[in-house]
Amino acid sequence: MQGNANRLSRLVDDLLDLSRIEAGRLELRPTNIDVASIGQDVVASLQTLAADKKIALAIDTNGEATAWADAGRVHQILVNLVGNAVKFTPDGGRVDVRVGGDTDVISAAVSDTGPGIEEEQLLTIFDKFHQVGRGADRQGAGLGLAISQRLVELHGGSLQVDSEVGVGSTFTFTRRCMPMVSSRGRGRCGMAGASRDLCR
Repeated sequence: MQGNANRLSRLVDDLLDLSRIEAGRLELRPTNIDVASIGQDVVASLQTLAADKKIALAIDTNGEATAWADAGRVHQILVNLVGNAVKFTPDGGRVDVRVGGDTDVISAAVSDTGPGIEEEQLLTIFDKFHQVGRGADRQGAGLGLAISQRLVELHGGSLQVDSEVGVGSTFTFTRRCMPMVSSRGRGRCGMAGASRDLCR
């Protein structure tokens, strides 16, 4: 009963988020964040789920990964990507998260040893209500990837997928950094491509 209630609550939250995004009413609340630290928190929170399926879930961080971004929304993006990877990876598989960057680009990649995604599905993978798989293999409401892509784009970034059937998939969130100067005179990674009102 509680599990069904939680799923319904998440569905309602996802629908509200998608509605706000499409209406242009979702406002980001950026601060100076450490994307690697958020990635580590996400991986830690999903370790029990991975362990239940005997999936090895690990994260590797490399380079500078700080950004002027909405911490809650970056966390939401990574939870969707890592959660999907664990959900679709068969028992005994592996999910690897890599977060890193430099002064120009920040990236977060989630790779799995799942069944992979067929080529025709890759064309619509980020459409709302799209569900990976066929028939009884389908899981979820098909909103997580659609929301993740739109949140990434609101941050001035891109979300891409590379997949091979029978081998696995990799979803990569990449965002270029645009130098900004804070009120204290220190540089930070800005929101390239984002509108001015989203950067308040």
